[in-house]
Amino acid sequence: MSTRRAFPVSNLLRRAAVCVALALAPAALRAETPLTFIVTSDSHYDAFETEHRNERNRATIDQMNAISGAQWPEELGGGAIGTPRAVLVLGDVIDDGDRMWEGANQGERQYASFLADFGFDGTDGRLKYPVLESWGNHDGPPPGRERFGFSFQAKLKERNARRLAEGLIAAVSENGLHYSWNWGGVHFVQLGLYPGNEPHPAIRYSPQ
Repeated sequence: MSTRRAFPVSNLLRRAAVCVALALAPAALRAETPLTFIVTSDSHYDAFETEHRNERNRATIDQMNAISGAQWPEELGGGAIGTPRAVLVLGDVIDDGDRMWEGANQGERQYASFLADFGFDGTDGRLKYPVLESWGNHDGPPPGRERFGFSFQAKLKERNARRLAEGLIAAVSENGLHYSWNWGGVHFVQLGLYPGNEPHPAIRYSPQ
């Protein structure tokens, strides 16, 4: 996690899951089949400076992988938790989207750590479910605005195009960064943590 926002990953996971569950409760009751998924955000993969922090993400992924063997609390109805359809990562995937550290590209190495842990479809990373990630203000710059040759957003656009081609999602926005899909009777739209058209003038991250 980022030193700028030092919340434990597990707390973020619980908080996001509760918010999404409350927001989707009426729709989920109408779903054609039981619907289980996991939501997290702000993995802030680091490189070189404090790379040991990435172990927190790996510990959280191990908990995610084991969740289908856990039980819902009795106050939520009890019973076994179903196998998640996917993990939604809402943004701030990496910590330094456009920065070098002693001659090496931090963003590129941070993204490589994300790929090794989260993979793509549950078969190619530590995570045993598909991942549906988006971007936040740490995940710049846009393609074509790179200072050091790497753009997380360019990689996200490639992954979204692959998701669309493989039928994992239903539609992608014109800029390639936002997308939607259907699970049962529920329609999802992935907007990420930075969906605005323009940044606030006092915010220094990702001004593009």
